[in-house]
Amino acid sequence: MNRIVGWRSGLVLIPLMLVLFGASALYARGGQRQSEPPARLQGTDIFPDGVHRAPSFALRDQNGRIVSSGALRGHIYAITFLDSRCRQECPVAGRELASVQRALGPHSPLTVVVVSVDPAGDTPTSVRRFMRESGLSGSWHWLIGTRSRLLPVWNAYGIDVQPVRGDISHTAAVYLIDRKGWMRVADGVPLLPHQLLQSVRVLQRSD
Repeated sequence: MNRIVGWRSGLVLIPLMLVLFGASALYARGGQRQSEPPARLQGTDIFPDGVHRAPSFALRDQNGRIVSSGALRGHIYAITFLDSRCRQECPVAGRELASVQRALGPHSPLTVVVVSVDPAGDTPTSVRRFMRESGLSGSWHWLIGTRSRLLPVWNAYGIDVQPVRGDISHTAAVYLIDRKGWMRVADGVPLLPHQLLQSVRVLQRSD
C-alpha cells in the first residue's frame, strides 16, 4: 500500500514594512526583477540525465500492435503497472495520469504506457473500459500478454506481482522516461499529479 504524504499550510501574517522591503528587492538594479530559480524535476526519486537507462520491453498493446521502448525513443512517457479489473488503487492511478494529460493540453507530449499485472484478466475490452472510466483519452498503450512475457518486464522495473484470493497484489509505481530513453523520475502510487506535471514540462523544455 502507498500513502500520500500531506502537508498543512498555515497563514503567516507579515508586517507591511517587510512586504514593502521584499517588493523593492525584486526591482533592484534599475527595476529589473530578480530571476526565479529554474523549475526542477519532482518525485520520490530523481535521476540525472544519462545515468539510468529505462529497461527495455516489447509487448502488444490493446490494439494488437507491438509497442517497444525503442519505438518510444523520442517521446516522453510514463510507465506504470495496473490491473484493469482492480477497483481500489489502480483506478486512482488512472485518474491521476489522466488529469496530468488534461493539464498538458490537447497537444500533450506525455504518452502513458501501462503494463498489465493481470495476464489472465486484462483484455482489450477490459482495458478500454478502464481507461474510458479513468478519463484518459490522450496517447496511451496498455501492454498485455502471457505471464511469461510480462514477468521479465515486471522484474526489470522492480514490480512484485502476487495473485491473492480474488485480487492481485502488486508494487505500485510510476516511472517517467525522457525522450532519450533515460529514467528521470520514480514515484509511488497514489502520486502527486502536480509534481508529475511539472516534471513533464521540465523535460519538454530541456529537449
